[in-house]
Amino acid sequence: MKYSVLLILVLGITVGGCQKDKEQAPTQEPAVARGTLSVTEQDLQQGLDLLSEQDRKFAETSFGRQNLLQILTREKLILQDARDTGLEQGKEYKQALAQKRAELDAIYDQFAQEALVRAWYEDKDQKLQPSEEEIKAYYDKYPYEMTMKQIITDNAQTADQMLRILKSSPGRW
Repeated sequence: MKYSVLLILVLGITVGGCQKDKEQAPTQEPAVARGTLSVTEQDLQQGLDLLSEQDRKFAETSFGRQNLLQILTREKLILQDARDTGLEQGKEYKQALAQKRAELDAIYDQFAQEALVRAWYEDKDQKLQPSEEEIKAYYDKYPYEMTMKQIITDNAQTADQMLRILKSSPGRW
């Protein structure tokens, strides 16, 4: 019983708040719901973007879209009332914003440092990449030679095979 009364009350407020106000100036984009405040298609899309896949599927139904619209309308009304009553000037609100700003600044600073280090590595990689001509000139000047003192394998059979291959073609290796 209480749930039904609450649901009817919320629906009544939402529908009443969504009726078009003839004196309101037109908004920049078409409104999905309009009263003293407007809920635009962009607001609705932003709300959809925040939902999980399953909730998004529900919100794409007629009933789900209506529920999402009610939620967005309620949030806009609460936000407007909070501004009208001066909660933006409250000490707790300002402290919460300052704390979040400090957290975001720390995240930004860490990202900036990491981005600078990546940029440094990329810059050095580009500068240190030799050209084909430089590589050829180096190998012409210093012919490629390698001396193997020891080859380690995981079993004797593989070692014997490698030894036979190396002995059978000495000029190749």
